[in-house]
Amino acid sequence: PPLRLWVDTNRPALDRWRSGTEKVDAIDGDLRDPERFGSLPNVTESREFLRLASLQGEREQSEGQMAEAWQWYRAVMRFSRHLGQRTESDGRIVGCAFHNMTTERIERWASDPRTSGGELQLALNQLTEDFRLTRPFSELLKVEYCEIWKLARAREEWKFRSPFSTGSPDWRYSRPIRYCLGEPELTVRLNKLVIENWLSVSDVPRRLQH
Repeated sequence: PPLRLWVDTNRPALDRWRSGTEKVDAIDGDLRDPERFGSLPNVTESREFLRLASLQGEREQSEGQMAEAWQWYRAVMRFSRHLGQRTESDGRIVGCAFHNMTTERIERWASDPRTSGGELQLALNQLTEDFRLTRPFSELLKVEYCEIWKLARAREEWKFRSPFSTGSPDWRYSRPIRYCLGEPELTVRLNKLVIENWLSVSDVPRRLQH
């Protein structure tokens, strides 16, 4: 079938991708870009690997190769963890979406009568280990603060225009209005206060938060 041929054709790239998911750390994106403080996943390319790996896992499962099918599902799960590393909220959201799509396949695999008890226990132990790849929420907040600071400072490019320039699509970006509003300092300080408050409890279990 065309779909199986497509998977077989892309198998070398898929095998290399799977080797990458075995690493404990990953970067999706180019952190050398001076305009970015975090890594932003390429959603289109990431979705292609998700589809390929998921199809391969379902193929192995349909053939009764339950252990091999689990390795593909686990690779996708680890991939979702990697996508959320060294990134801002957008990257974490993409990782969560991939996580949700993968859990559906894992649930079907776990409920398959051909899956043995030993395979289920191994999968549980490996998933517990893999979840440790999730970066602390405090790290995400720090990247978000840097992005907010960068965005606020970028607005200052309007100060080089005429005070009454109509080049801006929004009157709030004009120099006099921004000066009266105390921008960008007001935005940076407000967000700093909010993020500092979140950071104080971001990595503390909810049951221990006061």
